[in-house]
Parts: sequence; C-alpha cells; structure tokens
Amino acid sequence: MKYLGLDVGSTVCKLVIIDENARIVYKHETLIMGDVLSTVDKILRESGDELDDVVSAGITGSSRNLVGKHLKLELVKSEVIAHSVAVTSRHEVGTLIEIGGQDAKCVTFHEGMIQNFRINSSCGAGTGAFIESQCRRLGVAIEELDGCLENADEDIEISGKCGVFIESAVINCQKMGVKRENILKAVCKALVVNYFNEFCEFGTLPEPVWFQGGVARIKGLKDLFEEQLGVTVNVDEDCNYMGAYGMSLMAKKDPKKGSFKKFKLESSDRYTKKYISCGGCKENCSLLGYYLGDELAFKVGGRCGKY
Repeated sequence: MKYLGLDVGSTVCKLVIIDENARIVYKHETLIMGDVLSTVDKILRESGDELDDVVSAGITGSSRNLVGKHLKLELVKSEVIAHSVAVTSRHEVGTLIEIGGQDAKCVTFHEGMIQNFRINSSCGAGTGAFIESQCRRLGVAIEELDGCLENADEDIEISGKCGVFIESAVINCQKMGVKRENILKAVCKALVVNYFNEFCEFGTLPEPVWFQGGVARIKGLKDLFEEQLGVTVNVDEDCNYMGAYGMSLMAKKDPKKGSFKKFKLESSDRYTKKYISCGGCKENCSLLGYYLGDELAFKVGGRCGKY
C-alpha cells in the first residue's frame, strides 16, 4: 500500500507518494500556470500508474480547500501542520523556517511538539515569488541564482519591508549600472533581514534550525540566513517537497480519513463557475460556486473559512 500527499501552493504543485516504511517512492512537481484545478489534474495524469496502489491521500497548501473539494479528499491540513509533521519525522528541530510563494512562516518546537508559530503574508517582499520576479527582471533563471550569489563581489544595501520599495530600488540600481549579481545578493539579503526583523524580535531562534520550501534549495540564501541568525541552518534534501511529504505521513497515519480511490481523471473544465451569495450571516460574502450542469458541486470563498 502507498500513501499520497499533495501540496498545492500559490506557484507550484507538489506530489509525494510514500510506502509502508514512510520512504518516498515517487515525487513530482509542476508550476501552477493560472488554473489551479487543471494543474492538479495534469500532475495526477502525469503520475499515471504510480497512483495504482495509493489507498489514502491528504492535501495542504494555499489552494487546499478548493482542490480538496474537487478531489473529494477529507484529509486537508494547513501548511504549518504539514511541514511540521514532515520535519519532526526526520529530524530533531527547534525552529522551522518555511518560505513559500506568497508567505513566510516561523514555527518553534519543544520536545517535538509545536510550541508557537507565526505567519507573515502581509508583504510579498519576504516570499519566494518575489525573488523569482526579481530574477526575471534581471534576466536570470532561478536555477542560476546560486551562481550569481557566488559571483557577487560587492555588498550593496536594499532596505525596506515593502516589496514595491525594494523593486523600485532594484530598478534604480539597474539604472546606475550595478552588476546584477550584486543586486540579486542585496535582494536576497533584504528578504533575510525582513524575516529576522519579523520573527526574531524577541531573541534568537531555538536550535536546531531547519529551512524548508522551494527557496531553501538556494545555498546562497541559506548562507545569508546563517550569517544573519548566527546559527547553523539545516536543509533537508527534500526541502521543497516537505509539505506534501507531511501530508503523505498523515494519510498513512489516518488511512480511513484520507481514503483515496484512483478515480477517472476528468477535466476540471467540466465545471461551470458562478458567483453566489453565502447568506450565512450579515456579512453575506460572495462565494464561487462550481456547477456540474445545473447541480452545485461545491463552493469556495468567504472570510470566515466555512467554505
């Protein structure tokens, strides 16, 4: 028997399958290009026969509620829980640094249990998507960023908590002819400093410190975190898959709740989408209804989290 975990974030969809011994036997990721549901359909189709022995599945990520309803999955958890389950299953951990496409998280632990956590989603300047956008501006593929950071030969300051101001500073540096390697190092350092100011204002982070998320693969960024925090920052070889891995572990632990049958993969284009009013309280939030013909399949949205 096998167990599946999905992490459907703002920029990337990741899938992990583990065996009875919690070993990853298959992993796959793909960019989310606009339509979340069609991307999920695509990654499941590409996984093909790997799904045959899957008996249980769980989902996390910013689009977890929408995709969970689409796939009829009941095991739906937040990224904080998924990443925490994953890292504590493999390592002794005091602090988890997790930087996603649209937010940053800091989770502290005591004896393997979550002690505290904070999420900063108020500004894009502390996210992986912001780094990627600045790389594109400077004509650098994200895979080339490490090489650029190694070749940086001058420290320049780009400060500010606002992504708009940092982007304006980047444009100004370009106008002045500053090397792109030095600009990118300054952008990464600004992200690290903003993280430090947001999450470390009351002291140092408990050790050992682990760094997860797609940007954790950037060694130069890890080095900047170590320099700023003054501690060793560890990175798991599956750092970018840890959210999905955590959900596969929960699917293994609770196979009944995560019950999964390989379904006939139908296109998400079969839905008709209409905006509807909730009517559940005086807020009367606008929801997005997904219809199959005239029948409402499910609805998502609203402020309270009900849908």
